[in-house]
Amino acid sequence: MSVIYLLGSFFAGVKSLEKQLLEQTLHDVARTLHNQEQLVDTVQALCLLAEYFYFNNRDIEGSRHLNAAKRLALELHLHQITHPTFLYDVEVQADFGLWDSEWREQAAVFWQVVMVDSLWSATNDCSLQGDLESPCPNIITPLPVEDGLDPVCHNAYLFLITSNKLHLLQDFAFGNSTIHSLFEGDNFQGVSLSVTAFKALAAVIFDRSIRLHSASPFFLGILF
Repeated sequence: MSVIYLLGSFFAGVKSLEKQLLEQTLHDVARTLHNQEQLVDTVQALCLLAEYFYFNNRDIEGSRHLNAAKRLALELHLHQITHPTFLYDVEVQADFGLWDSEWREQAAVFWQVVMVDSLWSATNDCSLQGDLESPCPNIITPLPVEDGLDPVCHNAYLFLITSNKLHLLQDFAFGNSTIHSLFEGDNFQGVSLSVTAFKALAAVIFDRSIRLHSASPFFLGILF
């Protein structure tokens, strides 16, 4: 919560509070790193803290906190959120509703990391990275979908029968194409994508253009 107040004081121009709030934020982040139940929140806080440093032209500190957010997100496998399979019984709606809320929260945090990383890629001197295969093909977390879709609406789900058992699979989000297929696939499918999803797509396209632009002198040197 302190990082939100920190950004609030920054945008409001209340410089007298920033130093105290920055110290409190750094303390809170260090503390939550040791709390397993708050690690997803810590990823989000690290992202916001990185943006604060970027906004203040403190790129080294921004990159350090952003890299910490990326590393923690990968350790938590936020880039590989997949759908579960539930045996259809009387309790499935309650179980599925709980999981639907959790995956949306975790996916939102992951795409926040992707957007911050992509939109600030120009500050990280991409010409030194030489990696044009971004975004990573290992990212399978679905893009965010519109709010208000009923998590127990049968029209939005696929019923699958295997081994004489009826399972309920989430279809509308996990049936969409991965972010990597936007660049490498023959087609891209996106159903009921949210505004956040389109922001993420725009961010990775921006990042890809920066990488290609930075690498173009190298390729031109080979060709000519």
